[in-house]
Amino acid sequence: MSIRRQLILIFSIIFLVGFLATTIIFNGFLVKRLKEIELFSIKREFATLSQFLDNHIRYISSVAENEAYWDNIYNFVNGKNPEFVKKNFDPENETLKNLGIDFFVVFNKNSEILFNRCIQNRKICKKIGSVSTKIVKNGNEKTGFIRAGNYLFSISVKYILPTNELKEPAGFLVVGKLIDKNFFNSLLKDSYFEVKNEKLTLKKNVFTLKEGKYILSIFDSENDSRYVFRFSVQDIFGKIQPAFDGIIHRVIWENAKTTLLIFQIFLIAIFTGLFIVTFYSMEKLVSEPINRLIRKIKRIKTEKDFPEDISEDYGSKDINLLSSEIQEMVNRINELFQQLSEKNQIFKVIAENTPIGIYIFSHKFEFINRAFEKISGYSKEEILGKDVSIFLTEVDEKTKNRILEAIDRRLKGEQFRNEFQIDIKTKDGKRKTVLIIANTIFISGKPYGLGIAIDITEIKNLEKRLIELIEKDSLTGLYSRYAFTNKLREFIDLYSRDGKIFFLLFLDLNNFKKINDSFGHAIGDKVLQIIAERLKSSFRKTDIIGRLGGDEFGILITTYSKFDDIKEIIKKLFWEIEKPVKIENSVFNLTTSVGVAVFPEDGTDAETLLKRADIAMYQAKELSRETGKSEVMFFSKELERKIKQKIEVEGELKKAIENNPEEFYLEYQPIVDLKTLKIEKLEALIRWNSSKFGKVYPDFFIPIAEETGMIKDITDIVIDKAVSQLQEWKSKGIETKISVNISPSEFKDKNFVDRIKTKIPEEFRNYFALEITENVLFEHTQSSIDKLKQLTDLGIEILLDDFGTGYSSLTYLKKFPITTLKIDRAFVKDIPDDKENRGIVMTIIKLARLLVVRSLAEGIETKEQLIFLRKSGCQYGQGYYFSKPKNASEIEKVLKKGFTDHEQFD
Repeated sequence: MSIRRQLILIFSIIFLVGFLATTIIFNGFLVKRLKEIELFSIKREFATLSQFLDNHIRYISSVAENEAYWDNIYNFVNGKNPEFVKKNFDPENETLKNLGIDFFVVFNKNSEILFNRCIQNRKICKKIGSVSTKIVKNGNEKTGFIRAGNYLFSISVKYILPTNELKEPAGFLVVGKLIDKNFFNSLLKDSYFEVKNEKLTLKKNVFTLKEGKYILSIFDSENDSRYVFRFSVQDIFGKIQPAFDGIIHRVIWENAKTTLLIFQIFLIAIFTGLFIVTFYSMEKLVSEPINRLIRKIKRIKTEKDFPEDISEDYGSKDINLLSSEIQEMVNRINELFQQLSEKNQIFKVIAENTPIGIYIFSHKFEFINRAFEKISGYSKEEILGKDVSIFLTEVDEKTKNRILEAIDRRLKGEQFRNEFQIDIKTKDGKRKTVLIIANTIFISGKPYGLGIAIDITEIKNLEKRLIELIEKDSLTGLYSRYAFTNKLREFIDLYSRDGKIFFLLFLDLNNFKKINDSFGHAIGDKVLQIIAERLKSSFRKTDIIGRLGGDEFGILITTYSKFDDIKEIIKKLFWEIEKPVKIENSVFNLTTSVGVAVFPEDGTDAETLLKRADIAMYQAKELSRETGKSEVMFFSKELERKIKQKIEVEGELKKAIENNPEEFYLEYQPIVDLKTLKIEKLEALIRWNSSKFGKVYPDFFIPIAEETGMIKDITDIVIDKAVSQLQEWKSKGIETKISVNISPSEFKDKNFVDRIKTKIPEEFRNYFALEITENVLFEHTQSSIDKLKQLTDLGIEILLDDFGTGYSSLTYLKKFPITTLKIDRAFVKDIPDDKENRGIVMTIIKLARLLVVRSLAEGIETKEQLIFLRKSGCQYGQGYYFSKPKNASEIEKVLKKGFTDHEQFD
């Protein structure tokens, strides 16, 4: 916008503001003040009128008294002075006229009219007589106002008495005067009030004034230059009687409006003069010099050159100063261009030497570094200027469209970060998996994409290998426990919809441990392989068979729905397993114990069905020990007894938490650096010495606590006791870290981090580690990442417990801020003999190195396990080989003493 237009706009705004300000002040403040002045003036006039009327009433009363207390009228009423009327009440009597009285009425003591002299017309006189009779019959003296028809009178009623004697009243004398427009106008002369003969139309009541027996009501009118009023009086009988209507001329208001109009005309004249003078001055002193300066600046822009000096004398000190500042700015821009050129060189050096692929893109590749060339196999010359879609040939159409849509949004200036994985085909035809992280950047104000490409092919291959190890039992080729459980869940969903039943068999080989102990794990593995093959041949392809661990197998039978059918199948199963197993020169005769759970009768989720089938299997095993044969047990009412026991334990657990937390105590198991045998930290393990049951195993009461939600209270007890123990050890000069197990249900709680922050004092947070199982992290991945980040920011370590028993996506695993992977004891217990478990353990250790986190093996019980783990590169371990869990005083001795390679561990 030009200066001229800005000037016109500014002056217009100033004028409008001034004009509106005067109007607002008038309407907001002056109007209120004027109304207050008007009200004061009206009140004053009303008070004067009221005073006049009061004086008039007193005058009427005085006249009535003078005439009534007179011997002549007293004798007239008593019939002794018949000439009284003629002498005193002749219409031409000057005395009556001078008194200003319009009527006289004389009554005897029986309230009968003896004489009625009315100066007004007969009709009015008749009404006066009627009204006067009504007053007299009341029997008292009165003075005030009274209405007779459409007329208002002032009136006074007095007893007729002798002049100087005390006698009974002979009757009453009533005198009065007509109150009309002329009477009131005589009282209101020289005021703003004007009385009207007719009744006026009354609108909204503005305000009402009251003074004794007088009432003035003020109303709006169609013309704001006046008010309409109604004046009323209280008559002798106490009734409000309208006296007259009229108008009040708002002289003050009209004078104020005229003054405001003159003032606003004056403002317009002043504004017009100032505008003309200022506009001319701005044109000569500002616009012309600035236009010259602008032409020079445009020349700099178009010629893209920086002249040495653009300043000159522009005839204005301020514009000269502005031109000097612009000159300095131009010089500074020149310097910045030179510095920017240097920074561009630095960026290129960094980008070209980083091992991570970096590229800048629009719809085409604008820049790539050497690392990107290495990942793709293409040179810069082969990529720059090419469409980004050349690397999207290996992705599905939906993913491709989503990526291209994100590029379009980014090039429109939308700022966001996105991350995804794609498979690309390199120049030599190899397939690679690349992690892409893209952001929006602006170069010279234009939006571009900045991409980072990381080759994660090796990690993805490891991930696939680990999935294969987890989902498939490498020894038998059957489903692993993890995969079998997932299949079980699938059938639960399917059969829940169809309302069908299926059978879950939990099978355990009796006395299989003796084979391993006597003939070695190699022979034991061959036995398991033969049994697995027999199981496969005994069941249909639609049935699901899995190895659940060790010598335990699970069988999901979905094609039969009758118990008799299942019993026949189990008989065939017994026959297959009990056939002699021949390996080399040895023959083994096996029996089995089978537990059966039925869906949905015995459970509607995988965990419950497996647990109840397991319970039934152990009942079968007890029977098999007695009979020496294969046995089968269906889950039965015996479970109810165990449930009752569980409920009883639950009640005692709640009572202990609320009233006797001292029943709980901690034992500690060392976590040892496998290389130096230095104790790294202690795992805190809760123990319960119940006042009713005695010592209760954690495996029994912890699941109950998790199911009922009491696990949060137990964790609070663990943390409180651990903090207290750390304080005690610190006072003794002993410093160590403590790790605490966290239940999945606790970690899912949205207030979990705040609770931990509250429970652990700030000075002890660096001494705490939390152990969290891997499966819970992947239910709500982003939420889990946020929680773990908040915990690590507090200084608390995160250990991923029981790693390998669930399914962890390595793509997400690297995002979690964990410090340690704990290898589940199930993989450790059979190493180094078990080939499959050796492979899993070594894979997890290698994965930990790739993720730059520590590896920790649980359940180390033998020297051979320790040696294998050391050689495999495992950093930390814990287990009975080093120490059983001990109470605080016993573990304190272990902390002080430490471990060596040459001692016998407890």
